[in-house]
Amino acid sequence: MADNAGIADIEARTIPAVVERAATRFGGREGLVDGDRRLSFAELAAAADGAARAYVASGIEAGDRVAIWAPKMDDWAIAALGAFRAGAVVVTVNTRFKGKEAAHVIGTASPDGMESARAHGAHEVLDGRSGRFEEALSPVDLVFDT
Repeated sequence: MADNAGIADIEARTIPAVVERAATRFGGREGLVDGDRRLSFAELAAAADGAARAYVASGIEAGDRVAIWAPKMDDWAIAALGAFRAGAVVVTVNTRFKGKEAAHVIGTASPDGMESARAHGAHEVLDGRSGRFEEALSPVDLVFDT
């Protein structure tokens, strides 16, 4: 039998709980680095909380699906962590998709909200219930409080 020393010390956690624990445990140490942007674990947790507040303010509830169509960068991580913090399920949309391809994925997944991003990191959470996804096929803006 393999040596499982330390395994008993690991608790089952949600992603938001792991982020919160890292913020408490490691605070000011670097938690996310993307190019020139550096966030401590505490700043990352605060940014994820800001994103979660934006999702909740837009009507996203626990169990809702949020599509994220953005480059896998610091803002993507914050958007995803915020969605998890809000209790949502993340649907990743490949940034290499053209409009019709993305529309197919979005239509199939039927997300309750969507986040898209421009290269400069601006975001908008779009409400799937209002039918505003057509706007998501070209990048749009709403800046998260991060």
